[in-house]
Amino acid sequence: MNEKVLVIDDTEIIVSLFKRFLLRQGYDISTAYSYHGAMAKMGNIEFDLVLTDIDLGEDKSGIDILKEVKRTNPACPVILCTGNPDILTMSEARRIGAYDCMYKPVNLETLSHRINSALGNKTVSDIL
Repeated sequence: MNEKVLVIDDTEIIVSLFKRFLLRQGYDISTAYSYHGAMAKMGNIEFDLVLTDIDLGEDKSGIDILKEVKRTNPACPVILCTGNPDILTMSEARRIGAYDCMYKPVNLETLSHRINSALGNKTVSDIL
């Protein structure tokens, strides 16, 4: 069974790029363009990994998504991406339980490696 990945970003071209790349990697991809869109998807599907932008251009952010994932599906790794690195935000993300934080522009091979690593760690932690 393919791992289910939710990709969230308010920029359509980024969502499209990540989706195409990750589909070629064999993942089952769902997408959302906002916090509320992501919440609707997470209400119906239990994801194996969430990849989200921090700045979603609305009242809720990727940090809010991270908090919700950790509340409802604590074993699900969350990788955050940002084009505006802020050490305080990144520190908060790590404290809450983000698996990783990446800076845009994201190198797709690095993204693939980090997703594989996150899912590998999840599989091991599920066994223990």
